[in-house]
Amino acid sequence: MLIGGSNKEALLCTREGAKLCTIATRTEWIWALQCRPKHNTIALGDNGGGIALINLQFLTVHGLYKDRYAYREHMTDVIVQHLLTEQKVRIKCRDYVKKVAVFRDRLAVQLPDRIHIYDLAHHEDSYDMHYRIKERIYQSLPCNLLVVTTNNIILCQERKLQLFDFQGVKVREWVLAAVIRYIKVDGGKAGSEGVLVGLKDGTILKIYVDNAFPIELIKQVRP
Repeated sequence: MLIGGSNKEALLCTREGAKLCTIATRTEWIWALQCRPKHNTIALGDNGGGIALINLQFLTVHGLYKDRYAYREHMTDVIVQHLLTEQKVRIKCRDYVKKVAVFRDRLAVQLPDRIHIYDLAHHEDSYDMHYRIKERIYQSLPCNLLVVTTNNIILCQERKLQLFDFQGVKVREWVLAAVIRYIKVDGGKAGSEGVLVGLKDGTILKIYVDNAFPIELIKQVRP
C-alpha cells in the first residue's frame, strides 16, 4: 500500500499496514499517490501543486550456505530453498525484512527493530525444512552485512565487525584497516567458526569468532 497525507511523507506499507519504508518527503501535504501498473514507478501530488515521479528499486536480500538458499520475497517473507531437493519453506515475518543469513541449521532474519534467530526442528536430518523460532534479539542493530554462526551473529559496519550472542550482548569487536566488502562463514567447530573477510584494499582475512586477532591470508596489490 502507498500512504500519504498530513505527515508530508509517502510511505510504502504492507497490506496489513506495517510500515516498510519512507519513499518520499515533501514540504506540503501529500494528496495523491498512484503506482504505474506492472512497474515500480509512483506518481505523487502534493498540496502546493508539485508532481513527482519516483522509481523504486528493490534490492535482492539473500543468504547462501552449501545447499540452503534463503531470500526475501514480497518484502516481508523469507523463502528457504533446499537446492538439492528443491523443497521450499515460507517464513512470514509480517514486517520489513532487511537482512537474511543462513548457516547449517541456523537462520537469522533482521527486521527494523529486532533480529529473529531460527533453527531446524531436526538437526540430524540434512533435508529437514521445518524452521522454528529459537531467539529474538529486541535491538535495532544497523549494519551493511549480516552473517550467523551456531551461537552468534556478526554485523558489519563499514570497517567494523561486531559479534553478538543470541541474547543481544556484544561479545567481541574487530576494527579493520579498510572498508569491508564481503564476509562469509567458512565453517568450523561450534563457537570457534572461521569467517572469511574481504576488504576494499584487496586484503582477505580469516577471523575466528573466539579470537581477537585476524589472520591475513592474501593481499592483492593493484599494479
